Order: sequence, then C-alpha cells, then structure tokens
Amino acid sequence: LADLLEKVGPKGLEFAAYSIDYHVLRNFLLTYRKLGKERTFRHMPSSAKKIVEQYWDVVEPRLALEAGGSTKTEGGEGLKKN
Repeated sequence: LADLLEKVGPKGLEFAAYSIDYHVLRNFLLTYRKLGKERTFRHMPSSAKKIVEQYWDVVEPRLALEAGGSTKTEGGEGLKKN
C-alpha cells in the first residue's frame, strides 16, 4: 500500500497541506467529542477554524452521527461568526 500511495498520492507541498488539514480535522473531531462544542470553539486557533470551515460540509454530518443521528448541528455557526 505504501508503494501505491508513493506513486499516486500527494507529494511535496500538496502532501504537507493534506497532512495539516487531516490532523486539524482529526483533532477537531476528537476535541469536540471529548470537550463539547463551547470548549472546542473557545480553544481553537483561528487558523484551525479556517481549515474546519473549508471542510464543514464533510465535518457536520460526522458530528451529527456522533450526536445520535440528528441532521443539523450548530457547530458551523460558531465557526462562521469568528
């Protein structure tokens, strides 16, 4: 699998951007699940908020799954205001 990813996966700066985005999103989801919405948004740096905003259409359904299946979360609104 590593050989395949090396041939077709992102390289250089593209890989760096992917890696940063991936880790910010992973940490956001984990922190949101452990600390809740208010504490997560309060402790997020503005650079991380911008990354999460870019992927909000993907993140929001994931948060809804963790919240027990509700279709709408209020998290994005908190991000958009800052």
